[in-house]
Amino acid sequence: MGAPGYPVTLNVETMPCLIVGGGPVAARKAAELAACGALVTVVSPVLCPAMERLAAASKVRVERRQVGPEDVAGAFIVIAATDDAEVNRWVADLARRERALVNAVDQPEQCVFSAPAVLRRGVMSVAISTGGASPALAARIRDELEEIIGPEWGVIMQCLAAWRSRLRARYPDDAGARRRLMLEVSTMDVASLVRSQGRGGLEARLDALLAPGDPVRGGS
Repeated sequence: MGAPGYPVTLNVETMPCLIVGGGPVAARKAAELAACGALVTVVSPVLCPAMERLAAASKVRVERRQVGPEDVAGAFIVIAATDDAEVNRWVADLARRERALVNAVDQPEQCVFSAPAVLRRGVMSVAISTGGASPALAARIRDELEEIIGPEWGVIMQCLAAWRSRLRARYPDDAGARRRLMLEVSTMDVASLVRSQGRGGLEARLDALLAPGDPVRGGS
């Protein structure tokens, strides 16, 4: 095996992305990109029902034809997801020449990046990658993690994002106080708190940390 991949989270909002292929795998990739705000173009003469639904909902723009070199030009991400390995390889070669980020389904040697199995809880993402060795195993591990990292974490992320904004407003010039409070929050069992007391319980606990005279801050 080669060197391990470098894990990143890409901001694809408003970025042009190309999906070549209209089958279920292509539809899943298109839906994932569209959900992240990408401008997705799908090129395929035939669309599966899932892709038809994405097109009908204006989640993707569809070109019902064979792919050409002009489709790849200017794309930030290119995903080759047809059922023809030669077409996928040709698209991947074009994409690399255009310096696009390319993923060819089931052809890891053609990929600049691999798409991990992802568990999402609000703005939090947990990604599992096997480096192309076994995508099915990555999906199984993700499914197992769904039981450990439950839906309450979506609520937690919303609360923490709002609280962090209030923290920065409360201590705009005191990075030390912000670090101490964020460290305290990181040690709290926030999941149990939300499960037992709901969103209001967590919000009340976070608000208490910003109350005047909190010992963590040394008073105010």
